[in-house]
Amino acid sequence: MPLQRDGLCPASPGTSRATSMKPKEGLAGGLRILTWDAHSGIIRAKRVTAILAAAVFVSGGCATIDLVRSREAAMAAKVACSGVYVANRPYEHVLANDVLPIDQAVPFLSALSNATFVHAAERKSVSVRTGSPLASSGIAAYRDNLGCALLGAKWPETDPPLNCIPEHAALPDAEWPAGNRRSLYPRQGYETLYRAVRTHFEDGAGARAVVVVHHGRLVAEHYDSSLGLDQDSPLLGWSMAKTITGMLVGIEIGHQGVERSASDWIARWTAPDPRAQIKVKDLLEMRSGLEWSEGYAAPNSNVNVMLLGKANMSEYATESTLKHPPGKYWEYSSGTTNILQLILRHKIESTGSFQDYCQFPYRSLFHRIGAYSARLEADAAGTYVGSSYLYATPRDWARLGMLMLHLGKWPPSGEQILPSHWIDESLPKHRAGEHRYGWQTWGYLDDVDGAVYGQDLGLPEDAYHMRGHWGQSVTVVPSRDMIIIRLGWNVGTPYDAKSFVRSVLAAVGNEQ
Repeated sequence: MPLQRDGLCPASPGTSRATSMKPKEGLAGGLRILTWDAHSGIIRAKRVTAILAAAVFVSGGCATIDLVRSREAAMAAKVACSGVYVANRPYEHVLANDVLPIDQAVPFLSALSNATFVHAAERKSVSVRTGSPLASSGIAAYRDNLGCALLGAKWPETDPPLNCIPEHAALPDAEWPAGNRRSLYPRQGYETLYRAVRTHFEDGAGARAVVVVHHGRLVAEHYDSSLGLDQDSPLLGWSMAKTITGMLVGIEIGHQGVERSASDWIARWTAPDPRAQIKVKDLLEMRSGLEWSEGYAAPNSNVNVMLLGKANMSEYATESTLKHPPGKYWEYSSGTTNILQLILRHKIESTGSFQDYCQFPYRSLFHRIGAYSARLEADAAGTYVGSSYLYATPRDWARLGMLMLHLGKWPPSGEQILPSHWIDESLPKHRAGEHRYGWQTWGYLDDVDGAVYGQDLGLPEDAYHMRGHWGQSVTVVPSRDMIIIRLGWNVGTPYDAKSFVRSVLAAVGNEQ
């Protein structure tokens, strides 16, 4: 296998499937030491014994150390920037607890322990350099309302002023979900539930927050206080953002629009291009037929190229070629969701402005249910990364789950936020085939067992959920009138969702 020192492996979007490989064996790990210079803002991490300097991966028949390093630097910079400026956590805390542990979970991120991180507070940016002084680096910068994005080595000192998050009134002094006050009385009768929730933080799977809603009331919540987290801490949902993108499509395009050709908003797909056959519904169901590789272990997979190597992610995804007839073949694709965001942008901007687009999630969804902490991040081109980058407090994730439980109607106000029957139609129960996937919404999925029906795991048949990387889930159980939110950072031990959800359901069942 040739090992390329410079340049990317030859691969065009959507034409080569990356093969996951394990890091090269035989290289020892060691104790990691983190040093931080508070004056300069530089953190260096190293191991005192030999480290895994670089892993070799296959993609299109070749491998490149520089590609590994560039992906590594990009992910580290993005996670660090967002952790500081979107989640509002201390820089050194984010580096130690979020960034450096990533190399336990993603094989090609093997040199973070040797990386140099520079936090430029005045520019609200984080840059990461790996390997030699001439090796690739990643820069992520905060752009106010649009969150953090990966940028090139040259980027504007100042961005044009943005007003993407409309002003809003404070939440009323009322119990959740109308307000943010938690009633004290539900604590009585939920003692077993409290024990089950607290026990979950002791299983080594990186739980950071758990919230349980029963009969419309917040009856249990717990946070990893050792990390300084509490009810006001915005946490990343990763792919749970896909479900929210599906909601936004429902609000803007609706039932009739899902039958339209996506080429109505994507010019390069116009007939006679075969991709003109792709309907919006096909994109919602991950049945577009587009070639795509979602493997995070291969640095040149489509998902890694998109998230870690492209300034305009949705445009990159639209370059994918058609491999299967649309509507016939299911394949999970973050690119598909970002194409949906591009469709939303083009549709809204066709009669409005960029500001209309960037305010859309807040005016149409988040602020209407009081989810004021929610922050969608955009790529460098200004399109929301609807596949992956949504931060919200656990209580606001619970609000989004409650909206789903009540089929798009917001209980405190009685307002129908999503079109009538949109949520019900989007559920996986209406989709045929082995994959329990609806319109950007999972049937019950477990990190250990994969996609299976809820009843096969001893869970209610009607359970469905949002699901995100590294142990994020919002599980909705209509038959039990429950919503179970779990957010974490399980880069090591897998999150056994079925056992956790079963324990919560059993605890509530024993006491109610």
